Amino acid sequence: MANPFVNKKKVRGWKRRIREVDMWKNNYLHLDIEELNRTQRKYLKIWLDPWNRLVKRTPPVWFSRIILQALLDVYNAWYKKLKATGEPFYLKIWLYSPNFVHSQVVCAVGDALNYYDDTFDKGTVRKEFPTKFSNLPNIESLEWELCLDSITYWDSELKENIAEGYETISSYNNIVQRSYASGQMKLSYGNDTYYKIKVGDVWLGSLNATK
Repeated sequence: MANPFVNKKKVRGWKRRIREVDMWKNNYLHLDIEELNRTQRKYLKIWLDPWNRLVKRTPPVWFSRIILQALLDVYNAWYKKLKATGEPFYLKIWLYSPNFVHSQVVCAVGDALNYYDDTFDKGTVRKEFPTKFSNLPNIESLEWELCLDSITYWDSELKENIAEGYETISSYNNIVQRSYASGQMKLSYGNDTYYKIKVGDVWLGSLNATK
């Protein structure tokens, strides 16, 4: 299957795109604590054209490093503001691989402090942190935890898609066989079976809040 995050169409105007990264970063360096206390959660995604269009594109490695450095700068600025409050907080960089354009800085406080605790399943295979990012300034000061980037499919939706002609029995069986985890969950409409398919890795990076 072709990787939907790869697009070979030539990208032009790199100097302008580098400036856009700086403007994007500068717009989010300041964390409004009062607003955060009202909303309980805040995140910064890679809202940069052409990478975040409907059909996602993977930036070249050198440009991904520039974007990740911007996320690190925002993370450090938010960390200082949150640390100064003296209150507990959740603050992590979610670094996706190979789906880099999904990477983001994520924050939660108050009643939402544990909102993201079960977002990802833990990685089961030992891997080294991606070497293409390993020498970015200050990146080693963060502790990085490997988790799974996955898609969850629901049995009822898959069977409904088969009935409506959007899914085949063969593709349904393929999802069931490829799933690394499955089980039943009680939802608002009743019990349903889920299947999780791994599509990549996600590294969760954070500073030790006690430092």
